[in-house]
Amino acid sequence: FARGLGSSVLGYYSSVDSFSRLAHKYSNEREMFYINASLTELGNPQLASTLGHEFQHMVHWANDPNEETWVNEGSSVLAEFLTGALPGFDYSFLANPDLQLNTWSEAGANADSLPHYGAGFLFLLYFLDRFGEEATRALVASPLNGMASIDEVLKTQNFRDPRTSAVITADDLFTDWVVANRVNSSKWGDGRFVYGNYPAFPADAMPVPQPAACPSTTSGSVKQYGTDYVALECSAPATLRFSGSQLVAVTPAQPHSGSFAMWSNRSDSIDTTLTRAFDLRNVKKATLDYWAWWQLELNYDYAYVLASTDGGNSWKFLQTQSTTTDDPTGNNFGTGYQGDSGAGPSAAAGATAQWVREQVDLTPFAGQELLLRFEYITDGAVNRPGLLLDDIRIEELDYFEDFEAGAAGWELNGWVRLENELPQRWLLQVLDGSTRTVQRIAINAGAATVQISGPVTLAISGLTPFTTEEAQYELELTVP
Repeated sequence: FARGLGSSVLGYYSSVDSFSRLAHKYSNEREMFYINASLTELGNPQLASTLGHEFQHMVHWANDPNEETWVNEGSSVLAEFLTGALPGFDYSFLANPDLQLNTWSEAGANADSLPHYGAGFLFLLYFLDRFGEEATRALVASPLNGMASIDEVLKTQNFRDPRTSAVITADDLFTDWVVANRVNSSKWGDGRFVYGNYPAFPADAMPVPQPAACPSTTSGSVKQYGTDYVALECSAPATLRFSGSQLVAVTPAQPHSGSFAMWSNRSDSIDTTLTRAFDLRNVKKATLDYWAWWQLELNYDYAYVLASTDGGNSWKFLQTQSTTTDDPTGNNFGTGYQGDSGAGPSAAAGATAQWVREQVDLTPFAGQELLLRFEYITDGAVNRPGLLLDDIRIEELDYFEDFEAGAAGWELNGWVRLENELPQRWLLQVLDGSTRTVQRIAINAGAATVQISGPVTLAISGLTPFTTEEAQYELELTVP
């Protein structure tokens, strides 16, 4: 029990305490739970659910320390639920279901994260309902992360769709979950669209579809693994034409020049490196010149420029005009990039990142063979789009690389040569309340045409992994 933990935190578990203070200066060097004595007392009945939540985090850290936050937090709210508590986060999510399931609020643990807790909880509860306790324990223990861990568990335990006999995938489960959130009824389809173990499911908070009149043309956007519900208010037969974007970006920024840049990748609890050898033995001075763009979690995730003259046995941090040595949380291991590029080293999340030109004096290494490295290290909980590099130059070596033809000489450990576009995948479902049936619509090249005979609800979701950029679409309703 401790006071002064803030006004919105009842308790927490910190994985930092699993490390020696030699690795993290703020570690207490023992696994422990922190309970906010300013907000609760030992006899508070709510304490059991809080301890259940934090104990799940401890278990997850021991089994899968870099699990994606939405799975980890969803599992912890599920643990609260299993102690008999009704956390209430599901109301926040159902009020606005166009929320990306497989990511987390960039603002961390403030009010913006409440619907994320709700989404993660409902998805993990639906998983438990469908596949049982053994599969849920296997999901927590899986070394894979996010949707990949769900795919792995469903495949390993051979869960098959009774309609098709095919192994159920994470996307299949998401598809059914989208319907369950709208109808929550065993009377629809073959009975799969229901929270069987949650009689207190907030029916009064079910998503309210946005109306679309007949005829009409509307446009919108939807998040990846989020959902727009649209009420097609047609009292007579009509034709629906859907047109969606076919490509989506991975990061908000395009390459500085050409079509390719080098990308740090993004995830929780990762350490990715981009390394190359340079021979400075025949020069008396040298300057590393490059363009960079970044959006990193402020005070928690950092990117570094490093150099080694002993083959990588030891590394020296290199200072640029944009890196900082400030270390408020113990996560900055030297001098690193953080926040948003072009907005200063202490820029808050939400600033408009921009490409900036960086220069590093390599003259202290002249006359030697050198390894140069860019490294990106994140903690758990929140991650942002990461770091992009382009147009790297060392003029004294007549060296220039824009990554258009490849990445010659660079060793990529987690980094990706990125064109910054992915195929946009779509999920389109028609929910017919008169027949209690669900029709999944095939989409070809981002387009589909559907004949409807009366009022129905359309559920639209993006299904592209590895990005948090939204997908754009247009709906056209016509009548004969």
